[in-house]
Amino acid sequence: MTTQTPKPLEMATYYVVPVRSGGDKHAQQCRYFNPKGEPVSADQLNCHAQGYSNDFVCLAQPTADQLAKWQAVPEGIDQEAELFAAVAKTLGGSYQLPNMFMARERRVVVPVADNSERGLLLIFAHGGADHPGYLTASTDPIIRNTP
Repeated sequence: MTTQTPKPLEMATYYVVPVRSGGDKHAQQCRYFNPKGEPVSADQLNCHAQGYSNDFVCLAQPTADQLAKWQAVPEGIDQEAELFAAVAKTLGGSYQLPNMFMARERRVVVPVADNSERGLLLIFAHGGADHPGYLTASTDPIIRNTP
């Protein structure tokens, strides 16, 4: 993992930590955390959390320095998995929002229309984002834009 801490963004930000699963090599298990390092359920990621009221959610992979400060560090962190991209699908409607997002600096920013929710697949590269040996997709977290 990198040790540089990215600059904070002015939107709800959640940290995604890929963990090793004993079973399926093709499905990446993840744990989600708020900026304080407190666990958040995969179905509780909301644009309006953390005091923000815009239409975006940032999902970032934490640095080693950030993880070291957390009290609830998950076991079995997959050190080889690096956030590569995300694919989003608006649930229950069509809002003409983009669906594909490439990660930059190990984070993605996803728009969410007012009073809607989007299913999200996070794609991880194994072996480094420049030369991935293989890709895995996360199980499906839900991101929301509801007050």
